[in-house]
Amino acid sequence: MKSLNENVMSKGEGVGDTRGRLDQVSGDLNTARGEKETAEAQVARLIGQKAALEKDLGEVRKEYSDTKQRLLDMQLVMEELERQGVRSARSS
Repeated sequence: MKSLNENVMSKGEGVGDTRGRLDQVSGDLNTARGEKETAEAQVARLIGQKAALEKDLGEVRKEYSDTKQRLLDMQLVMEELERQGVRSARSS
């Protein structure tokens, strides 16, 4: 009977240890789920920022291209005026 009682006590301690470990693992799982949700929200925010930056970059590239074309056009006009004898600050 004493042996049986010791065996039951031992099993009871094992169950208690297992329950404690289960509680710890459950807590870790809940923490991990929260961190996953935070990470997913951050990824979504960063994807939105990336899209906005890509749009801004496209607009800047177009503006640069337009400005560069206007500069080339103005240089051609200046050269033509100089060929026609019109003096400019550039030819002084």
